[in-house]
Amino acid sequence: MYDVVLVGSSFSKSGSGVPEMNSNFYENISSAMRVHKLDILSEADSRFPHLNRVISRNLYLLGIKKKLLGKNIHVMHTIDLFNTIPFRDMSKYSKKKIITVHDFYPLYRKPDETIVSRADDFLKKRCYNYLKTYDHIFATTEEILDELKNAYGIDHNKISVQGPIIGYEYSPIKMPKESNRVIIGYINNFSWNKAPMLKYFIETLESIRSDELEFHIYGNGFPFDDLISGDPRIKYFGYLEDYKLPQTLGSFSVYLSTSTVEGFSIPIAKSKAMKIPVLSYDGDIPAITKNNTCLWNEQNLMDIIEERRWERTDIDRAYLDIKSLRPEVVVQQTKEIYDRVFS
Repeated sequence: MYDVVLVGSSFSKSGSGVPEMNSNFYENISSAMRVHKLDILSEADSRFPHLNRVISRNLYLLGIKKKLLGKNIHVMHTIDLFNTIPFRDMSKYSKKKIITVHDFYPLYRKPDETIVSRADDFLKKRCYNYLKTYDHIFATTEEILDELKNAYGIDHNKISVQGPIIGYEYSPIKMPKESNRVIIGYINNFSWNKAPMLKYFIETLESIRSDELEFHIYGNGFPFDDLISGDPRIKYFGYLEDYKLPQTLGSFSVYLSTSTVEGFSIPIAKSKAMKIPVLSYDGDIPAITKNNTCLWNEQNLMDIIEERRWERTDIDRAYLDIKSLRPEVVVQQTKEIYDRVFS
């Protein structure tokens, strides 16, 4: 029998994408096989509680060799074993190693990026050069698999497609209908790949004078308070705790995605799992989440809202899109790969 150490920067249901994925993965995998988790940020905070997080993380990673030596590891994100002082591949000390690749964000040029952020991304890019040294790679989408093969020359036999786990708390539910209101909902962050089109959506909605439409926004640090102050139909509710998410999603008539680029888009997958129509920006997002949604852009948005085209979405087909993300499917696939790589 083999042990596996799941190595991740964070295993937290904090509303952030990758930490939530890590947490769900650990909870489901640990109930089926023997795994341990190594939470880098928690360990660093515990060891160096009074230091800046960047410094404490680097200090912790400098001493991580003993925790990896001779172990079978599954690195939860390409950049998780990344540190800068000195810069080296910490994973080389392990026995056998698997890695999950979620996205290629460090390779993108972000708008209004600071010099520090650019430097950080420049250093993170090197992590992708280590991918060939892993014994197996989980790519979260087919698009990422293609990129790994074509841009990084990785043998397709070493790659499996495995998306995030969507639990059964995200299943179709019927919430009581309140009058004839149409509630468009947004639950996400306001990062560089989401905020610009969210702003455009708000501006477009404000130009449509229909009292039947409401827009409910959830997330931490909403940047457009001044923009919505004169429109009572647009309401910002702040950060939404994880346990309230299924019921809140279930209250929406349609879920809005504004991402111009995404590695996956978990909120879309959760909405599909609940048979909630999705109004998705027509950007660089994977087919598994983009398919069977109502796609919008700067040219057609007003017509889509006025005609409520999302009501034509085939939510049954959308529901089937996430079948491969249910816990039992991901657990079984993981067990088969672990048996092959670690045994």
